[in-house]
Amino acid sequence: MTEINSILKSHLEKTNEEIFLICKLDHSLNGRLYKINYKGNNAILKLYKSNDKLRFQREKNSLEILNKNEFKFCPKLFYFDDVNKYLIIENLIGIKPISSNKFKCDLARYLENQQKYILLNDK
Repeated sequence: MTEINSILKSHLEKTNEEIFLICKLDHSLNGRLYKINYKGNNAILKLYKSNDKLRFQREKNSLEILNKNEFKFCPKLFYFDDVNKYLIIENLIGIKPISSNKFKCDLARYLENQQKYILLNDK
């Protein structure tokens, strides 16, 4: 049984909620991503591959805080499992940004300006 299948089976046994796997997405830096259907919602299951429990906890806690404060462009956290280290989050649909030279120049000027605020001892 593959790891994702064992997660889906374990989730069903624990919660009595079935997750429908749609497809595997590209690897992220710190886990594996799967497009799923969860309670009628298009969602993402993020399975953490690192043994670093802090990474999982930080991301989970950040999502909880952002959701609590109703940030618009943050995925909703539908479910998490601390033992198997996975999150089920809303699948946000976005548009690919178009590169803008004006934006790059404005950003470079902004970053250069921020250098004024760094103490000489810290440079």
